Amino acid sequence: MRTDIYRKFADWIATGSLHLNAWMMLASPSAAEILADTSFDSVTIDMQHGQASVSDMMLAIAVVASADKPTFVRVPIGDLSLCSRALDAGARGVICPMIQNDSDARALSDATKFPPLGRRSWGAPRTLAMSGYTATEFLSVENISSAAFALIETMEALNHLPAILATEGIDGLYVGPNDLSISLTNGAAIDIDHPSVQRVCRSLARSARAHGKIAGVHASTPEVGLEYAGYGFNFISIGTDIGFLRTQAESAVSHIRQKGAQFTEAF
Repeated sequence: MRTDIYRKFADWIATGSLHLNAWMMLASPSAAEILADTSFDSVTIDMQHGQASVSDMMLAIAVVASADKPTFVRVPIGDLSLCSRALDAGARGVICPMIQNDSDARALSDATKFPPLGRRSWGAPRTLAMSGYTATEFLSVENISSAAFALIETMEALNHLPAILATEGIDGLYVGPNDLSISLTNGAAIDIDHPSVQRVCRSLARSARAHGKIAGVHASTPEVGLEYAGYGFNFISIGTDIGFLRTQAESAVSHIRQKGAQFTEAF
């Protein structure tokens, strides 16, 4: 990884321009390589619902860095130790699920930021080698060149949103529309198009941007992603590697079956 990734990402945090993120669930360095080789701005490794091990994560971070792009890691619920481990490996940010209140937000900040902002311990030989910084240079820029996302997906989080946004060291919100819809409908539906979900998504994007935070969200399709961009979200993950693979495979088979039937009938 070259130091310009760190500088460019710090600049992006400050400017807040639109950033399109690929979502990786497969335990495959090849998947990371392919996604990084597209026009996506970055890649997220899903360690909560995906298949990657810690070893897979570390290799994928290096592979994405070789394409001169940043990597993010969604950690499992409550696994704050993986936050610093991912950052030590060179990830430029972490997405932490089920941040419910200011106490959770403070714990996330402590795990991802160096003193005096947080309590992250020093252990960055790998990311130092990747970045090209000296230890002192890295320490001076890491708090502003990495991002801690609080994943907002429950009514409790919405009720404590002002306190979460006010927590120093939280760089952005990340909205999980599926879990948010389950919470808002009291377990009745998974429906990202539900009026209450759409209303809350608009409000969350506005709130994050008003507080100078990154507004992140996961979009199931490019069309949904475009809609979210209109709400003000500026960090948008689109689909998943598994979804892209399945969609393209189904499309290819469907195309041949539909168009090829005429030839089969001729014999």
